[in-house]
Amino acid sequence: MIRQIGVVTQRIPKKTDSGVTSPLPTGTTIPVREVVTYDGGTTLTFAPGQAGGSLLLFVSFSCPVCKQLLRQLGAAPAHLRDRLALFLLDTDVGKRYAHKIDRLGLTPYPIVEAYELSAAFRIWRAPFVYVVDGEGTVLDAFAVASTTELVALVRQHFGVPAEREERVHV
Repeated sequence: MIRQIGVVTQRIPKKTDSGVTSPLPTGTTIPVREVVTYDGGTTLTFAPGQAGGSLLLFVSFSCPVCKQLLRQLGAAPAHLRDRLALFLLDTDVGKRYAHKIDRLGLTPYPIVEAYELSAAFRIWRAPFVYVVDGEGTVLDAFAVASTTELVALVRQHFGVPAEREERVHV
């Protein structure tokens, strides 16, 4: 009998037969410029002239690698928390996962229910991150598995002042 050693990513069920197998290309504008958090509390806007940039992390509570990554995010450094928005690829996030969001310490992050957005963002596996500038232009796109990788992306694209350096505990 052959055993599977590990799961690297989770394939996201496609709502259409689009055959998407690659992310949005670098240099393109993200397809959705404004989203509301799952609890209806905040509207995230990626508008021309907005300062900084963001990491849009697409994850699912049903993905083993995503679950591990979500556990790590509760203790992530401030410079990552300031740049990261979570796009959950699950449905009924508020009803089904509010307790997990609380327990994992994810409440400081803006969280978007993104199941309906997965096709527009060309998400075919999770966890997946888009690095976007303040105007919503894709700077980079990667499959990721740890907060260490996310912190490296923040440093690479946005820089981190030395006084804000913090250790990532995994």
